[in-house]
Amino acid sequence: MTSQLIASSHLCIYCDQPGPFSDEHVISAGLGADDDRFLLVDMVCRHCSTDVFGNLEREVLRSSQIAISRAFMQPHGRKRGKHTTAPGIQAKHKQLAIASGYPDEIDFGQHHKPVVLPQLKMIGEKEFESAAASLDELRSFVASLLTLSQEAYVICIRKRGPEHELRFEAITMHRSGKTFTQSDASSFQSRPPLVGLWLERYDETRTGNVNPYATIFKNVNGGVVLKTSTTKIEDVLNLFTCAVEQILFDAQVVKDIEGPIVSVGMTVTIGAVERLVAKIGINLLA
Repeated sequence: MTSQLIASSHLCIYCDQPGPFSDEHVISAGLGADDDRFLLVDMVCRHCSTDVFGNLEREVLRSSQIAISRAFMQPHGRKRGKHTTAPGIQAKHKQLAIASGYPDEIDFGQHHKPVVLPQLKMIGEKEFESAAASLDELRSFVASLLTLSQEAYVICIRKRGPEHELRFEAITMHRSGKTFTQSDASSFQSRPPLVGLWLERYDETRTGNVNPYATIFKNVNGGVVLKTSTTKIEDVLNLFTCAVEQILFDAQVVKDIEGPIVSVGMTVTIGAVERLVAKIGINLLA
């Protein structure tokens, strides 16, 4: 059965503009609604649906208290044809405490069990550690870093602004031999470059300065992330360029972690959840 409500006035119920319109889910698709039932047709314009409420919904569903409960309790996100993905958590950090005191970067796998991401950690100017869920993943990651370190230049991408108003800073790092140098200017874009190295910062106030010198890791989406404290990007890239050439895979140690201690931290926009609930209420009234 298909349930649709069609407006007679043909004006957007939110901005009172005459369109163009977009089918609007009464309840957000990310909260379990599908594309066949309970849609508002010719009632919400594309600007409100996509640019205003689309950004709001993504922020709430990925970066709020709802995001954590949704990730652990909702079996899947929005279905797009034959494809669907599990709900994810967009956080400033997702880390696993380990004996050395320098946390591993993690994400959540099936049934949201913590999974150690393939990574290299600089714990001093001449010392580094590696970690991954499997040796094959680590080998593949190191091979990709070797390729990256040999490129003529690397574009580094840094997020700027809150989730619903994101802009992306693109910084170009040029390579000469084994040394990277930063170009004088950076650019700001509404969308990130298709290929690049993502930049993140450690939260020193949270960890009490117990962080690696820097960490480079591969996230669940296949992107490579460089995480630092106050160290210059070019210095870290130079160190990792040397490190990837010195890794000995026959010296790896395999171990299980029992009772893992996981830390997740995110920035939440005050009022975002309340705005989404109010929007759903207005849709129900419409």
